[in-house]
Amino acid sequence: MRLPLVHLSVLLFMTAQLSATTTLHCPHNQTLTCTAQSYDLTQYGDAYLMKDGVKYSAGLAHIVNGLNSCNVGTITRKWQAEDENWNLLECTQVLTFRPGTFNITNIEWPEGELHVFGCDSEIIPDSLPFEFQKPKFDYVTCSQIATSYTDREINFGPDCRKILREWTVVDWCSFNPGTNRGIWTYTQVFKLSNTVDPILSCAKDIIVAAQDCDSSYVSLTDVSVEGEPCYGDYVIINDSPYADTTSYDASGRYPIGKTYFDYILDYACGSKLSCRTCVTVTEDTPPVPYCLATLNVVLMPIDTDLDGQIDNGMVEVWAKDLNVNSYHPCHTGPLTFSFSSDTEETFRTFTCDEVGRNTIEMWVTDQAGRQAYCKVDINVQNNAGNIPNCEAQVGTIMATGIVTDAQGQAIENVMVTYQDLSPMDISTDGSNNMGQYMNRMYTNSSGTYENHEVMENRDFRVHAFKVGDIATVDLEDLAIFEEHIKGSRTFTNPYSYIAADINEDGQVSIEDFHLLKNLIGQPEEAWPNQRQRILLSKTAVDGMTLMPMGVDLPVYQVVEKMNTHNGKVDFISILKGDLDYLERL
Repeated sequence: MRLPLVHLSVLLFMTAQLSATTTLHCPHNQTLTCTAQSYDLTQYGDAYLMKDGVKYSAGLAHIVNGLNSCNVGTITRKWQAEDENWNLLECTQVLTFRPGTFNITNIEWPEGELHVFGCDSEIIPDSLPFEFQKPKFDYVTCSQIATSYTDREINFGPDCRKILREWTVVDWCSFNPGTNRGIWTYTQVFKLSNTVDPILSCAKDIIVAAQDCDSSYVSLTDVSVEGEPCYGDYVIINDSPYADTTSYDASGRYPIGKTYFDYILDYACGSKLSCRTCVTVTEDTPPVPYCLATLNVVLMPIDTDLDGQIDNGMVEVWAKDLNVNSYHPCHTGPLTFSFSSDTEETFRTFTCDEVGRNTIEMWVTDQAGRQAYCKVDINVQNNAGNIPNCEAQVGTIMATGIVTDAQGQAIENVMVTYQDLSPMDISTDGSNNMGQYMNRMYTNSSGTYENHEVMENRDFRVHAFKVGDIATVDLEDLAIFEEHIKGSRTFTNPYSYIAADINEDGQVSIEDFHLLKNLIGQPEEAWPNQRQRILLSKTAVDGMTLMPMGVDLPVYQVVEKMNTHNGKVDFISILKGDLDYLERL
C-alpha cells in the first residue's frame, strides 16, 4: 500500500526558494527485549522531513509485525514521501525483539544411569525414583518449554537389556529449525537384569597323568551355572591359554605342571562371576622295561661246610644282565635295574633250592623313582657240576576261587575241577602207568573253594558244575523274552543274552523262545547240552559288552604253570531262562 504523500508545493507556496532540497529522516533501528512494549511504537521515534532547516512530520508509517507469540521477532516501520520534484523518498526502522535468556543452565536433567532388577520391570518416568523421572527447569520470561523422550532398546546377552532414553527440551520462543538454537538433548541409560544372581561352579583341582612326555590332553566340561537369565542361556567363557576354544569347554592339551585359569560369566549388565580351576599334569610316565624271556643258568658246585665234599650249588645273577634295551620314552638319564621295587636288590643268588624254572621280576627305575618291571623265567640247572641231591622239587600250592551269580550272590555246592593237562606217572608200583591228575573241590556257603594239594608248575584246565534250578524259570521269564523278540523291550543286562540263548548257538532267536516255552518245568537233562546252569570263567567275561553274542562261552579256564600268582580262578553262574532275575539287576 502506498503511503499518503505530503504535497510540498502547498508547504512551500509561501517560500521564495522553490528549488530547495528536501530530506526524509527515520528513527534508528533498535534491539529490545521480549518484554518491551510492542503496540505503541511512537516511543521508539517517528520519521520527519527536513526543508530549509524546518522539520516537518513524515506522517504515518507502514508497519510489518513479525513477532511470534513469545513477543520475539521484528517489527518493520516504513515511511514514504515525495519531494518538491515528485521524487519518492523512503526510509525504514527495524525494531528487533530478542527472546528470553533460557539456556541449558536452566535445565536440571534427571540422573543419568539406573540399574533396574527384574526382567519385565516398567520404566515409565512416573514409576521411577524421583531423581530419575524427567527434566526440570527454571521459569524464564519469554520462554515456552516443552519436553519429550524416545526409547531405544538394546540387548546385551541373556541377562542384560539396556534402554537408552533420549530427552529433548525445546524452547519454542528461541527454537530455530535447522540449527541447534533453542533445543537441547540428554540421554539416560537404564539397565534391566534378573533379580537373583546366578551361581557359577567348577572343579577346583584336576590332576591327570601326562599322556606324552611334555603334555596331556585334558577333557574339561565340569562347569555349570545355576539360575535363570531373563531370556536364552547364560554364556560361560574360559581364559585358559591351552583350551581349544574360549567357550565353557576348556578342554585342550595342557603342559606338565600347574595351569590356573578362570571360567567367566557375564551377567546383570556388566557384573562378572568367575570360578578358578587348576589343572595339574603330572609326569608319571614310567620307563619301558625290556628283558630276556628266559635265561638258563648253571649252578657252580660249592662246599658249604668245608668238609671236602660238594654239598650245594650257587650262581649269582645280576638284574642288569637281564636287560634288553630298556629305555625311558621321555628322559635320557641312567636307569637302575633290580629284582624288586627295592633298587638296592641288584643281584640274586640261586642255589639248589631254586633248581628248575623260577619266574622273577626285573624292575627298571628312572632317576625320578618311576618304576616298571618285566618277568623273566630263570631256569636254574645242575648240569656239569654233578651236585648231589640237587634236583627240582615238585611242590603243591593252594588253588582257590569264588563262585557267584551275576548279582554277586554266593553260589554254594558248586563242584570245581582242576584237570592236569600234562600226562604223569600215577602208578604206585613203578609200572610207569601214565594218567592225568585231577582235583575236585566244592564251594561253601560263602561261595568260596580251596585246596592246598594242587601241584605247582603244571598246566590245568579248570571248570565248574552245578545242577540248575528249574523252578526259578516260569511264565514271567517267557513274557520278558516275548517282549524282546517283538522289539518292545531290549535287554539291559549283558548276561540276559546268554540266559536267553537256550540252544547255545550264539544267537537269541525265536527258536530259543519256543525252546524255553517247552522247557518250563522240565528236568535239567531235557535242556540243550543237558545243562540249565552255565558257569563262566570270570576272567573271560570281565568287560563283557552289552550283547556278548556270536562267541564261544568261556565255560572253563586254562591255567599254565600254576603258581601262587595264578592259582585263583573265579566263576559266574547264569541260569538259562532266568530273565526276570537278571533284568532286575
